[in-house]
Amino acid sequence: MGSMDAWHQLESLTFKLEIKEPTFEAEGVYRISRLGKMRIDIFVNGQQVFTEAFNGETGWQWQPGQAQAIIIGGKKVAALRHGIEMPGHLYTLLDMQAQGHNLQYVGDEIRDGSPAHILLLTLKDGHEKYYIIDAKSGVMLADRDQRAFHPDIDETEVIVESRPGDFREIGGVIRSFQVENHDLSNNEWLGTTTIVDIKVNQTIDDSYFESSNTRSRTF
Repeated sequence: MGSMDAWHQLESLTFKLEIKEPTFEAEGVYRISRLGKMRIDIFVNGQQVFTEAFNGETGWQWQPGQAQAIIIGGKKVAALRHGIEMPGHLYTLLDMQAQGHNLQYVGDEIRDGSPAHILLLTLKDGHEKYYIIDAKSGVMLADRDQRAFHPDIDETEVIVESRPGDFREIGGVIRSFQVENHDLSNNEWLGTTTIVDIKVNQTIDDSYFESSNTRSRTF
């Protein structure tokens, strides 16, 4: 995944996203900080239609028409926190045990005719995710876990497999610029997220992650 020194110099990331799912298409701006904070603003036709965030302690959501943000908890806020903690944004698999999570090798499988190693990551809160790594190249082929794909809309859990692609090197870090998500129970396509642009170590004021600040910030 590139230079570990380059990964460890990451303090914040801002992603401009294109999101395509069976029932809608949207754009997103996702901001994440090594301080354990995140926020995503969703836009349709240039209009902000949904925002959710985690300020390090509290999760919240907001939609146009609401006088103020709604505080969330449980699996909804856990999903936001997992996005910060898990490998792929600010951290690699090699960082996991130092962060207090558990990572273990659990076996191999044949994927598209080639051998792949399977690693099981267990986060401190007990959530489990499997990572499938190409045995020859070390490239991440997929990850999968049991969860609600959109817990804010439907809390039904399915086995979601995410398949990264379009790998590029940015500042010494190798990153996937496109991820396809599938429900493994029926191999249904759930959606594709594409990174359009990235800003590295952009200064993000702490107030941006607070529920009192629902107005979006331009990329």
